[in-house]
Amino acid sequence: MQVTVDRLGIPRLYTPDSPTGVANSLFSGLMMGRNHRGATFPAPIVVASTWNQDLQYLKGYSIGNEARAMKFGGWYAPAMNIHRTPFNGRNFEYYSESGVLSGITASNVVRGATDQGLVVFLKHFALNEREANTRSQLFTFSNEQAIREIYLRSFEMAVKDGGAMGVMSSFNYIGLSWAGAHSGLLTEVLRNEWGFRGVVISDAAMSEYMNPVMAAHAGGNMALDAFTALGLRFIFGSDANVLRDAANDPYTQVGTTNALAQSSKNILYAVSRSWVMEEYREGY
Repeated sequence: MQVTVDRLGIPRLYTPDSPTGVANSLFSGLMMGRNHRGATFPAPIVVASTWNQDLQYLKGYSIGNEARAMKFGGWYAPAMNIHRTPFNGRNFEYYSESGVLSGITASNVVRGATDQGLVVFLKHFALNEREANTRSQLFTFSNEQAIREIYLRSFEMAVKDGGAMGVMSSFNYIGLSWAGAHSGLLTEVLRNEWGFRGVVISDAAMSEYMNPVMAAHAGGNMALDAFTALGLRFIFGSDANVLRDAANDPYTQVGTTNALAQSSKNILYAVSRSWVMEEYREGY
């Protein structure tokens, strides 16, 4: 979403990554070349601990307001996995050990940000309750009742009540399927059951098992191609090239082309809901 297509009237969306703001991490500088310095908002666990829905909404609204001022159209946040264990290295990004409290908090933050026209990306979808070894094919097993009642509850509420237009999948496997290429998760539950209509992006595509073609067929729409963003695509390759090759291969051409067409639709639908599109149209 960082490419402008003038002939189609599609603007560029810059999407920084941080659960505490849009311009307070290296991703808004090194990765995107936008060296803004913005506010650092309270950590998610503090926001959830207030039990104050007005303050939660205000955090999202304020971040959206700052994003507009700094020309950011998206936000890789909020993060809302569960505090399943105190040893999870990403617990500082997540709200609580309760799916319901996390869902209420996230919904308020999301509504505040989307009311300002910011495309938020709920993460990490899903069952990313451990940081160690997640980038090396961590296999996560659970039963469906626990998954729905605990681990997916916050995401469901943020989609249905918050109106999120973006989701970021996770590194881990759910059972034997990578979460970023899990059709049951990305298509059956997220879209068919919850009514999600936006864009799904992978977590940083830096592991060989994160196959962009499999993701596209399962309901993923974009790869967070970190190597390309860092200018290393000539060394490590590019997910765009992998998708292009699959679309040109006679054995995978039809399925991949259809998946890419659907992905384009989902991406553009999300972009069309951003404040950047409104401003771009006025100048276009």
